Amino acid sequence: MDESGTRTRGLAVVAFALACAASLTLVLMYVVSPGGAPQTPDHEAWLDQAHTALEEVSSDVATAQLLLRLAQDDRILGSYAQVVALDSESAVGKVAGHLGAEQPEPADQGTYAHVTTVLSDASDLVAAVRIAVVREDTNRFPALSRALVKMEHTITAAEEKVPS
Repeated sequence: MDESGTRTRGLAVVAFALACAASLTLVLMYVVSPGGAPQTPDHEAWLDQAHTALEEVSSDVATAQLLLRLAQDDRILGSYAQVVALDSESAVGKVAGHLGAEQPEPADQGTYAHVTTVLSDASDLVAAVRIAVVREDTNRFPALSRALVKMEHTITAAEEKVPS
């Protein structure tokens, strides 16, 4: 093998080694970093997050209620209603997903289970609203409106159960 062939092979081995090292570094960063493991907030921080999550989802449920009321009265354009419904659904999902990914202290496990269940139920309900709005299934609007009012009460009750 001539000198240029040896040099090319040597560069290929070095490039391969660097690529392997970079890949290993990324894997280790993912496993060790907060993105790779659940966050473990202390008791007070987790309670604050639970309250904030419930407040944010309550706001999105209220938005879905208003949306249905306006849609029933033909006071909102169909395409805009779809965007609002989708945005509300996405926001609830993000909040529920974020809080659900937290690792509560053992003492907060019961509260965690209750709050994440309420958030999940709210997410399902807002998704049902989005589906009805996109399908223009106005016959479902009254039942969904009643379910949203009930969900507001459920969220309020959950907020009251989370210690301050």
